[in-house]
Amino acid sequence: QELPNHADLLTPLADLLVQDGELDKVDVIIRKLDSRKVAISQVKYLKARVQMARSQWAIATEALNQLRADAVTLPGLAIQVNLLLAECYRQQANREAEMQALQRVFSVDANNLSGRISLGTIALNAGRFEDAVKE
Repeated sequence: QELPNHADLLTPLADLLVQDGELDKVDVIIRKLDSRKVAISQVKYLKARVQMARSQWAIATEALNQLRADAVTLPGLAIQVNLLLAECYRQQANREAEMQALQRVFSVDANNLSGRISLGTIALNAGRFEDAVKE
């Protein structure tokens, strides 16, 4: 409220609110951003995060795949989108697509910690303990 012209602060705030489960507040932020027509990729990202929070995995997957095309030139967003996609695919029990999403993370940042933890968890769940320890 004190910085009404700083829409760039709304997306990280909404992301934190999603993590806290305050989806009604996120919906208000999405409407604000949507009305300004300047943050289309941010709105897509937040809508996908809300869909994930509501366990709408297939819808979130579709939205994130659309956003992935927009994120090609933005490495930070590309990593985040692919990590979220990996989670969506994990929730849908699509291990192959989950691995592909993680590989896209590693193509941007070979040492991405979140991606390495996810890969280690996959190996652990598959009983590949040496691979899990390596990750």
